[in-house]
Formats: sequence, C-alpha cells, structure tokens
Amino acid sequence: MKDMTTKDLRVAAKRYDDRFNDGGEGFNPHRNELEARERAALKAKPICPAARQDDILREVERLTSSAAKMSGTYDAAKVATLRAEYDSLN
Repeated sequence: MKDMTTKDLRVAAKRYDDRFNDGGEGFNPHRNELEARERAALKAKPICPAARQDDILREVERLTSSAAKMSGTYDAAKVATLRAEYDSLN
C-alpha cells in the first residue's frame, strides 16, 4: 500500500468498503493508510511557535501523567528533550 498513490488508495478504499464493509462501516486498511499519510503531512507542516508550545505542553502532560508512570510508558529523556525544545521557543 505504501507504493500506491493517494488517488489509488481512495479507489481501493471505496472498493474495499463496498465489498467487505457494507458501504463504509468497519476497519479499512486503505482508509487507515490514507489517514496515516494525512497525519504525517500535518506533522511535517510548520506551525507557529505558540501552537508548538501548546503541543509540547500537552505531550509533556501526557508523558508525565500518573497513568503513563503506572503503565511504564514514562520516558524521562523524552520529557527532558521536550522541555528543552519548549524553553528554546521562548
């Protein structure tokens, strides 16, 4: 799927939905790939520093939450990197 164009993915997603998902309900791997490409494009898009600061703060809150610590996803190095990036934007 990675080598398919966006247009090809849309056509394949429609065909998959018609065949397997009764016209659009349920998981569709082609639609999933389209959404992943859209997310990647948004991440690559430059944003203003204030918006980036907000994103950093939300990510730090998520990484330092008690749920993250209990589940073992707490990453002190990533938190330190994000805080340094935040400080550099001020």
